[in-house]
Amino acid sequence: MYRSLHLTSNPHVESTSEDIATFRHDVHLGENLKIIAIVKNCFQVDKNCRQEAQRARQHPEIHGRERVRPFYHGLVVAYSLAHDRFTWTLDDAEWSFSALEPYCIDMADNRVALCGGNYVEVVEVDSGLKRSFRHPWLRQAHSVQISGKGDRLLVSSSGFDAVFEFDISTGTTCWEWFAWDHGLNRSRLGEYFVRSRERGEALLAQGHQVVVVDDPSQHEFGIPTRLCPVHINGAFYDRDESVLVTLFQQGGAIRVDKATCEATTIASGLINPHKLHPRSEGGYYVADTRRGELLLLDDGFQVVRRLSFRETPQQVRSASLTEFLQSASELDDGLFACVDIHRSMLWLVDIHGRRYRGVSFPREWSVHEVTLNRCSPAMSHLLGKTFGRVEAIVDAQGGQQVRHFSAEGFERATYLLDADGRTVGEGIEI
Repeated sequence: MYRSLHLTSNPHVESTSEDIATFRHDVHLGENLKIIAIVKNCFQVDKNCRQEAQRARQHPEIHGRERVRPFYHGLVVAYSLAHDRFTWTLDDAEWSFSALEPYCIDMADNRVALCGGNYVEVVEVDSGLKRSFRHPWLRQAHSVQISGKGDRLLVSSSGFDAVFEFDISTGTTCWEWFAWDHGLNRSRLGEYFVRSRERGEALLAQGHQVVVVDDPSQHEFGIPTRLCPVHINGAFYDRDESVLVTLFQQGGAIRVDKATCEATTIASGLINPHKLHPRSEGGYYVADTRRGELLLLDDGFQVVRRLSFRETPQQVRSASLTEFLQSASELDDGLFACVDIHRSMLWLVDIHGRRYRGVSFPREWSVHEVTLNRCSPAMSHLLGKTFGRVEAIVDAQGGQQVRHFSAEGFERATYLLDADGRTVGEGIEI
């Protein structure tokens, strides 16, 4: 069941967007902070080229691939914001490690949780133990969050439009929610996705196009983004521990009551949004991704400010690409870190003082998330031992190489890029 509450502007607040280019440029903004960047892979140049080509297809407003692709190794890297850019060779990184297509990291007390591909892992700092959490319907795990009490994990499964909660101590699933089972099962191309043949036959009898997905093992990498009805790309606890879920293809967000599984629409009219999340000082924020805006909401989910990144100073994206504000994170009260993937920039924005600063990252990096580095020295040391090593090199001709190793030192993968940042050879499908 649904109760709709459309996201609108607060009538007492100006609804026009504020361009961050009108803010004061502050070269010292956030320089005392440390962050962790989650880089799902180093093929963003190839991805941009594919997206440019796909703008010419029918229904270019429906974003994403028509076919699933394999998972590739990426990296998790820690930087001080005293740097004005993050380097390809990781020379200025405080630490880094290799992971299979990482998407999100969370830290609480002496635990670190990492999700990506079809896995979720938790590292216990005291013992050094790394544990994996699995579910047959977990594909393209886009977000992970440790609960306030530290006893559960909340994970979004983009590949099958689902949300799971795991008990950390036992590894069991203690709650799950499937969008397709709750009315969000029609893709923007018109097909209905169902998990039971009985439901599929009923829809077929009504004249609908139906895709039955009753065996997740037959879909190793999940459902392609363009075909997926929702493509859930974030699930986070609200203050009352209901769950805030961001709907990429639906252009909105919902709040799910865990006791009843009832969903309430709390945001609509967005373009491929990411990460609806509570703010530290009350209210919420969400990235209106392909509109290139960060929206600040009050406690009633009404828009109180719109911050635009469309006219960012001295930074140009390809005219054939759309805006793409990949994610936003509140690092401190009112200080946001916003990933502008098509400009290869991390924007730091102080919403109270109206200040901004840009930190560049390699154009090859597909940065999915940036979060405040709350790792203790013991955590940082342990992560380097627990996960594999990553090594990035630039050769004399400007070509690039990134090598991934297991924790035991065995080489997992080596990727080669040319001087233009494109992948070399065959075998990479991005």
